[in-house]
Amino acid sequence: MPVTAAVTAVSAVSGVAQANAVNSAADKAASAEERMFEKGREDLRPFREAGTKALERYESLMADPSQIKSLPGYEFRRKEGQDMVEGSASARGKLFSGETGKALMKYGQDYASNELDRQLAREGQLINTGAQAAATGAQQAGYAGKTLAEIEMNRGKGVADAYGTIASGVEDAVYVSAYKSGGLDRTSVGGSAS
Repeated sequence: MPVTAAVTAVSAVSGVAQANAVNSAADKAASAEERMFEKGREDLRPFREAGTKALERYESLMADPSQIKSLPGYEFRRKEGQDMVEGSASARGKLFSGETGKALMKYGQDYASNELDRQLAREGQLINTGAQAAATGAQQAGYAGKTLAEIEMNRGKGVADAYGTIASGVEDAVYVSAYKSGGLDRTSVGGSAS
């Protein structure tokens, strides 16, 4: 009987140690995966935020295009262009003519429209950058979820294997005990009767 108890104890201790090792490794792997996922999200945060802010500015400009006039440098560039139109007209002696008035009106309208288009394009680029960062983050979340699921599946398999080791040891101990007590012959435990 002492051999049977020793076999059972060794099997149980081995199985428990195996289950503990599996759980410890799975916890470490899951923790590492979660840290990497959070690091990736943090690295992408400035790009997502830039895209979100650009989208707000884009929507605001679309709702009220006159805001283009409040952008830095707009007034300076508009005034420089206007001075060029007036300088050209003055050099030709037509500064106060109807032709110059039309040219200044056209310049102002075209300038504002072009500036609005350029600003919307700049905001659009930032929106795309933010959208790409968000998509990358979503993809990383999917990969992290898949990896964490695999870790848990492997944990389950490892713990099941450990319980199998325990059960196998107990089963071996029962067979040894039954065989020694005369309850089983060699055929019952896989041997031959000869």
